[in-house]
Amino acid sequence: MTDQPARLLTMAEVVKRTGICRTNIYRLIARGEFAPVVRLSPSRIAFLESDLAAWLHSRREGSAALLATLEASRKTPSKPTYAPIHLNQLRHAPANDAGDLYGNTK
Repeated sequence: MTDQPARLLTMAEVVKRTGICRTNIYRLIARGEFAPVVRLSPSRIAFLESDLAAWLHSRREGSAALLATLEASRKTPSKPTYAPIHLNQLRHAPANDAGDLYGNTK
């Protein structure tokens, strides 16, 4: 059984596969948040296909966890901290000495 050599992906292929522009890929690389880089020359980089696949999988796992958290928070209704009021009620409210909504007194 022969092992296939690791396939290297160019930046253009990575942009096409991820949908992320080159600038943002370089930003992610600088922050250490992207797949490891294989430096081919001082001005040329590539990525191992397996590393990129693992990175994409980890992003999907993180997204799934985030979506699960958001779904759970949607299921628990939160009560409003104030009573809803219609704008017309504010316009026709009687004047009082306490001031307006912004604390301005007359």
